[in-house]
Amino acid sequence: MKLAEKITDIINKNPAAVSDIHVKENYPVMIKTPSGFSMVDGEKISKDDITQFMGMPSIGGKSWYARMNEEGGGFSLAHTMHNDTSRIRVSVYEEGGEEKNIALAIRIQPVAPPSSEQLGLPPIIRTLSRKSKGLLIIAGPTGSGKTTTMASIIDQINTQRSLHILAIEQPIEYIHKNKKSLISQREVPSNVNSFGKGLESALRHNPDVIAIGEVMDKETVDTMLRASDSGHFVMATMHTRNCEDTINRLLSFYSGHELPQKLNLISSTLIGIVVQTLVPEKEGTKNCLATEIMVNTKAIAGFIRKNELHNIKNMISQGKSEGMHTLNQCLRQMIADKKIAAESAMRASYDDDELRSTL
Repeated sequence: MKLAEKITDIINKNPAAVSDIHVKENYPVMIKTPSGFSMVDGEKISKDDITQFMGMPSIGGKSWYARMNEEGGGFSLAHTMHNDTSRIRVSVYEEGGEEKNIALAIRIQPVAPPSSEQLGLPPIIRTLSRKSKGLLIIAGPTGSGKTTTMASIIDQINTQRSLHILAIEQPIEYIHKNKKSLISQREVPSNVNSFGKGLESALRHNPDVIAIGEVMDKETVDTMLRASDSGHFVMATMHTRNCEDTINRLLSFYSGHELPQKLNLISSTLIGIVVQTLVPEKEGTKNCLATEIMVNTKAIAGFIRKNELHNIKNMISQGKSEGMHTLNQCLRQMIADKKIAAESAMRASYDDDELRSTL
């Protein structure tokens, strides 16, 4: 069976259970489910199989190998499957040292973004996303669904409000169609060289909402903070483990005389932070979403301004009335509701000693 047909067959047979497909030269295809990795069958995939798949015009085209080398040994792309119900993000990379093997990591997702209710996002997220200006950060480890959460919020705004939404992504994963809003999606590097350059030019395109696929450098942080301060509603994703770490990551780009200025700017523009991770349900058939939520109240803004970030966790833990909770509070509730096992919660927690002591 051709690799493209095998991938299609996996998606059609396991649309809800399989989140990722991994392909490696001279090994059988592996799939990832909430219960872990498993082989699809014993058929080994050859280099020719991978080359044929990547060379398809709708995937990488004739120049895919040259692009992989130009981009430092790997790149990502997205593709809508022929059944129009699933979309895949394909990350191709070289591994194996001098053997130079080709491997694929394929993420499966629906074409249309799920609603916040389907994702299991707390209601406070809908409230925060109704703001007309400011900065909302969606954080968490790789594979925690940050892109899906952002797409869900974009779709909510697109359905309810008449705005110009401009997204900068790498690659474009969910394709949004105009509903009440005008949607512009720019892909790095196909449409713009970098997130920073895309964000800088976005300010000239009259957007009301700006969505940034990933924050990785000072240029992006600078422009993101300026945009949120100048009347735009800005969303961005970051690879951080909790709310305090997220703010520290923003501040890590600054020192000296710049730091007090950025502390003031973040304290005044930040709307909130959503940190999320996926935890397998007890049955092991699907994942459920666990979150840490910070709303930038006056008290928290004061701690940010004074660079007393160590106080934030305690404020979050006491902020239930404002819609806040720590990740451990969320995990404890999920254990009490019998959604997840304690062992799974321990693996998901960034402070498992504290979680263990309260179970």
